[in-house]
Amino acid sequence: MKLVITENEKKNILGMYGLVVEQVSEQPICSNSGCKGKYSGPEFNNQGDIAHQYSNTITQSVSKKLKELYGLGDYSKVNFDGIVMSTKGMGSGNVVYEIEIPFISTSKCEAMTGFAHVGGWGHSPELNKRKREILSYIPKGESENMVLDDELYVSELKKTKEGLEEYFIQWKNRKLQSDCSSDTSGEIETEQPNKKTEIIDHNGDPNVLRKKLKEMGITINPSFSVNKDSIEITHLTECPKGGNCFKNRLSYVFSDMGEEREVLNKVKKANSNFESSLPYNIGNVKGFIVSFWE
Repeated sequence: MKLVITENEKKNILGMYGLVVEQVSEQPICSNSGCKGKYSGPEFNNQGDIAHQYSNTITQSVSKKLKELYGLGDYSKVNFDGIVMSTKGMGSGNVVYEIEIPFISTSKCEAMTGFAHVGGWGHSPELNKRKREILSYIPKGESENMVLDDELYVSELKKTKEGLEEYFIQWKNRKLQSDCSSDTSGEIETEQPNKKTEIIDHNGDPNVLRKKLKEMGITINPSFSVNKDSIEITHLTECPKGGNCFKNRLSYVFSDMGEEREVLNKVKKANSNFESSLPYNIGNVKGFIVSFWE
């Protein structure tokens, strides 16, 4: 009898037995219901605990998505109880690390717009030290940290059966949610933002996608839903009075020679206002939807 398995199933099986040699750190996929992602490959390399560093990748994506949703009036926070982690193969030298972080809808001043973690790859995390780091970090040009009322919300200790331990931490961003401070007389109502959703059809042509994204001009708090033949972009038509906005311009960079990351790095170096990138392939052409601060 011949057993047929998929390539992903093969990688997962190899990972369980410590035989994965390829390092694959997937870009987390986020929606208004949460973020999920997967790392496959070595647990350690010359940069340290490379597998555990994927926790940084996923929490950065969560933090960014929560801010996007808040700007669109879709007030959300992380559902700590629903977080799911697995670390198949951990301890063998190679691992498949998968994590899902769900959101729940809430009210404006119960929403969270900052997110981080502290964890241990085979050892207990130093929670109090991490909380002090977050509260003591003051960005350049600011006079205070970015935690509203210095109030951090911490999950219960999450564990995988192989030994990964993580605490997750969320908070209200001081600049985004200053009107929700307990030090004010009450919540200041803001105008409800006007949302607009545009579907960008590219007909399988990367040059068409690049042109249409550029023609959009300034977008305000854009969020993306990607499909095979189109990109769905939801953004605000104007910044709501009393609200906080992120203004961006969009484009598409790509390569049909397998050099898409080299192209992306050149774009980053050439543009000091580079903000973020989202992997998106069109057929055999690999590339990134890129965003620049306006």
